[in-house]
Amino acid sequence: MTASLYNCGHCGRPQIVGSPCLCWRQGNEMISIEKLGVAVSDFIGQHGLVWSDALVEAWQEAEADYTDEMTRAMAQPAVPDAIGPNEDELPAYAAGWNDCRAEMLKAR
Repeated sequence: MTASLYNCGHCGRPQIVGSPCLCWRQGNEMISIEKLGVAVSDFIGQHGLVWSDALVEAWQEAEADYTDEMTRAMAQPAVPDAIGPNEDELPAYAAGWNDCRAEMLKAR
């Protein structure tokens, strides 16, 4: 039996009825694409379903989106704001902070 699909209200992608969402998010946390793949495969196997062409296409899109988002997240670390000297810190601390910040901006 081929898996029935519906469009997820969260990500808009086709999903298997009753299975984990292919949008690889649980709340605001990303889950690994491998963990999601195991969950989807287990669901399909437990319910005697087969991978349809539409499901394979949806899975490939989910993997590509996951890779794109992980690449963006890893390639662009958050860069903190520059700081000025204040009475609680040594001037060298502020200078070191700002030097580090400048290097982070160069790496972008």
